[in-house]
Amino acid sequence: MTSHQKEQVNVAVKARYPLARSSLEKLFFLLRGRELLCGELLLKSGTGNDKEYFLLSGILRSFVYTTAGGEVTLSFYTAPAVITPCAARTQRGLSVLNIQAITDADLAVMEASRFARLRRSDSEINRFAQSVIEWELQRKTEKEISLASLTARERLLLLRKNIPGLENSVPHGYIASYLGITTVSLSRLRKELAGQ
Repeated sequence: MTSHQKEQVNVAVKARYPLARSSLEKLFFLLRGRELLCGELLLKSGTGNDKEYFLLSGILRSFVYTTAGGEVTLSFYTAPAVITPCAARTQRGLSVLNIQAITDADLAVMEASRFARLRRSDSEINRFAQSVIEWELQRKTEKEISLASLTARERLLLLRKNIPGLENSVPHGYIASYLGITTVSLSRLRKELAGQ
């Protein structure tokens, strides 16, 4: 890994739980770089995956297919970030969701089994991993609550607060799907908010 890639991993890690240099070096040792082109799938539901990922540059989204064949965007990842842990996005070793690059992206990847061994041998790494799981649970809970209790306008404003500039970087259909509204409704909301 390059020094820039290591720094991006460090920024993503610090956002969840800062690690001592010695623990970071152990993490760096396991990581390998990977590139994704815009539109490429990192994960496909129903296929095997035993990796852990850090997003170093670019934007990804997680999504599922509906029974009618449509797509529902579940979350966005903007670099630098830790991607949902393997244990939270797989069942019996198979991915339960899709993750797609919305822009060209660079990632750092490691085997989940090797990371699990590192967690057992390094208490700081274990605390970092636990904090990522807790953050993921909090993020999912907040999204469920917002879908159930906020208006579409409030959900859009919250997304803007949490991920500034996202609307300028990704197709609006993905954002509408994430917000639980149609693209027409999103367009109307954007015009209303721009007029204020």
